[in-house]
Amino acid sequence: MSEIEKGKMWDVIVVGGGAAGFTAALYASRRALATLVIAKDVGGQALLTQHIENYPGFIETISGSDLLAKFWRQAEKHGATTEIDEVIRIEKSSDEFIVRTKQGREHQAKSVILAFGMTPKDMGVPGEEKFSGKGVHYCATCDAPLYKGKTVAVVGGTNGAMDAALFLAKICPKVYLVHNRAKLVGDTNLVAQIAASSVIQFLPEHTVKEVKGEKFVTTLVLTGSPSTTATAGQASSGNTIFGDEELSVDGVFVEMGHVIKTECVKGLVELDATNAVVVNARMATSCAGVFAAGDLTDADYKQVVISAGQGAIAGLEVYKYLQRKAGKKAFITNDWTT
Repeated sequence: MSEIEKGKMWDVIVVGGGAAGFTAALYASRRALATLVIAKDVGGQALLTQHIENYPGFIETISGSDLLAKFWRQAEKHGATTEIDEVIRIEKSSDEFIVRTKQGREHQAKSVILAFGMTPKDMGVPGEEKFSGKGVHYCATCDAPLYKGKTVAVVGGTNGAMDAALFLAKICPKVYLVHNRAKLVGDTNLVAQIAASSVIQFLPEHTVKEVKGEKFVTTLVLTGSPSTTATAGQASSGNTIFGDEELSVDGVFVEMGHVIKTECVKGLVELDATNAVVVNARMATSCAGVFAAGDLTDADYKQVVISAGQGAIAGLEVYKYLQRKAGKKAFITNDWTT
C-alpha cells in the first residue's frame, strides 16, 4: 500500500477489496487511470472460503485469501493504490464525487466503482458486539481451528450453518445448532448428516437472547417454546428448551446469511427491494459516473469468477466514460492485440 496523496483527484475510486474490486482496479489501472481502492480488508467474502475449486486456471484448490492476495498484488503491480478504511458516504458534487471514510478521510474522484459485496448478518443481541472476535465469529472456515476440543454453538439453519456445524463437529466434542424454525432448510444430504451426527445437537425453534462471558464467551442464552421437533429432519421433544436456558460454550459461530449494506449510497443510486444496487449489462448504475460489480449488484449468481468478470467490465466502462467526458473517442482495443 502506498502513501495517499492528500487532495489528489482520482480518476476512479473503487470501494471494496474483493474479486470485483481488485479486478476493476486492475483493468482501470491498466488503462492508465489513477485508481484508488478503499476497502475494510483485502479479500472480501472470499476470505470466508478455505477451498475454492471452481475458479478457472486453478486445477488444485486454492484458499480464498490466497487467491485474493494474487488479485491485490496484480492490481497494485499495474498502478492501483490501496487504502484500508471503510467508506461511510459517497456524494456527488457538481461533476465529481466525494468519498468519505470512517477514519475521517475525504477523497475526490471523477468516477466510482462500488464493489463492497455483502456483510454477514448479525444476531443483534446483547454481548454480540462485545465478544466479536472473542468467542463470537462469522466464519467457521476461518476460525474453527481455534476451538479444537471445545464446545461451540452455530446459529442458523440453512446450508451455510449446516456446513459450519459439520466442519466444527470434526474437531469439537459438542456442537449446538440453534435455529429459530422447526426444521433445517437446505440440501437434504446436509440435513441427513446433521441428523446422523452424535456430536451435533439440533435445537429448533430457539433464538439467541444474549451472549455472556468475561474476557471471552462462556455462555449462550437461548429462549424457546414447547416444540415437538428435535432432529434435523423431523421431530421429537428431546431437544426442546422451555423458556430461557443458558448453554456453556466456548465459541459462537453466526451463520445466518448476509445483507447488502448500501447506506453509503442511498439516494445516489437505484436499489432494488433487497437493497442490491441495480446495474445494466455494462455495470452502470442509475447515477452517471457510478458503476457497480460483484455481490452487491442485482445479478443472480454470487461467485468469485462472476464478480471478477463484472469487475473487469466496470473497469473498462469507467475508462470509456472518462474518455467521453474528456471529449475523446471511447475505443478499447482487445488485450491480446495491444
